[in-house]
Amino acid sequence: MIENPFEPDIKYVYDCIIIIFINLYIERLKYMLILILQELMADKDEGLHMLQIALDNLQIVLPNTSVPGRDNLRREMQGLQAEYDALSGDLNELKTKLDGTLAQWTVYDDSIEQLHRWLNDLELQLQTESQLQNTLQEKKLQFERVKVS
Repeated sequence: MIENPFEPDIKYVYDCIIIIFINLYIERLKYMLILILQELMADKDEGLHMLQIALDNLQIVLPNTSVPGRDNLRREMQGLQAEYDALSGDLNELKTKLDGTLAQWTVYDDSIEQLHRWLNDLELQLQTESQLQNTLQEKKLQFERVKVS
């Protein structure tokens, strides 16, 4: 069977294409998460505004309401306030976690970029040092120049 001399190059190109698509997908995912979180935070602000309107309207209605009705309205308002507070806390926690995760991704991306540069530099160095040496001393010197630190 005849071996394809370009097979390693084809695999390398294929691997690079997969990495590019994965990186594009991750960037798109990060962008979508940020947009969703921004929308949720805007909805949270709108909810606070609606809660304030309900509270203002409650203050107007309470003087003309029976005592049992006042208690019911106050309980309902406290329930709405508690639900809003819980939702607001959850959203703030989610934002904190997302910010932390995005910061970790940035560190990861930077590390990958640094590793990529290091590998490229090492590859260039190995290409320049690929000349065969005759003596043991020359081989040792060549090894020291390309030794990975």
